[in-house]
Amino acid sequence: MNTRNTRNTRNTRNTRSASSASSPSSPSSAGSARSARRVTIPAISCTYCSRLIKRELETIEGVKVVVVNLPLREVVVEWQPPATWEAIVRMLKEIEYPPKEN
Repeated sequence: MNTRNTRNTRNTRNTRSASSASSPSSPSSAGSARSARRVTIPAISCTYCSRLIKRELETIEGVKVVVVNLPLREVVVEWQPPATWEAIVRMLKEIEYPPKEN
């Protein structure tokens, strides 16, 4: 019976985490709206690139999540004010990983 309760607790936690992560544009408890964007970065070619992009974007105040998908050469960024998409793009260009223009 303990095993079943443990599984149910884990599933509840996972459900809560997934529902929180699935709505990055919903207002947070602080009242600031979060934004998210997925972008292709053709210059990503290795683990070093991934780490550098993640490390540098996380230095921008307001950037909450940076996920780099190396095989797809994509980056997902979640942020809230004072961060802006323009500041994120500016940082990517500064570190020589400009996003692909659509």
